[in-house]
Amino acid sequence: MKWQDAAFLLAVSINALLIVVFSAHFLIVLPLVLLQGLLLSGLLEALHQSLHYNFFRSRLMNTVFGLFAGAVLLINFTKYRYFHLEHHRSTNAANDPEQVFYKEPPGKLLSLLFAPFYQLLFSAAINRSRYVPAHKRRESAISFLAILAFVLAMTALAFVAPVLVILLYVIPFCVFAWFDYFLNQGEHYGRPLRAKTKRRPCRYRQRHSAPRLLWCLMPVSQLSPRSSRLSHD
Repeated sequence: MKWQDAAFLLAVSINALLIVVFSAHFLIVLPLVLLQGLLLSGLLEALHQSLHYNFFRSRLMNTVFGLFAGAVLLINFTKYRYFHLEHHRSTNAANDPEQVFYKEPPGKLLSLLFAPFYQLLFSAAINRSRYVPAHKRRESAISFLAILAFVLAMTALAFVAPVLVILLYVIPFCVFAWFDYFLNQGEHYGRPLRAKTKRRPCRYRQRHSAPRLLWCLMPVSQLSPRSSRLSHD
């Protein structure tokens, strides 16, 4: 883990603590809540990097972190990993598991307006997927239990301090979905499923063939159907 990654996780934790401390002070807590939404967008990217074993040096630490971060975002980490790896192998193809979210969107404005709802649908689609191999089903069950524990904890807290749950999680989750639309999801809408010519490959596929690189920094000559970082184990 780089120091920037550690600083990011520390920022998420400190900001959450500040929301708890200043929950009764609207003018102070409002910018903190908005910031937490942006930080949750970063948490999704950290989750993405951990499933590629890029966030920590240790595979175990990537998995442990993924279980926790996935629970916060209501995503089964193990299922997300194999769902997403299948997406990398089949990007823009008819069997791309993620193409269902972007092939026929209801329109950019509606997609943005209902981004929190679509984020929940995205999580549900991952959690229903069946790409997990047999030897990883126990880990998938643990991922599910982590989500269940988080939901139960938030539910219990809602009975004691409902406003705090709204400030600490509900509003940040919605803001996260709207932020994520501009930072990540918006680029998918309107993309063709396949590139029109071999000489002009779809940048959507370029960006997904090597997850650690930005598409704008990736030379076309270095593209390959699969990233060397992808594996089934």
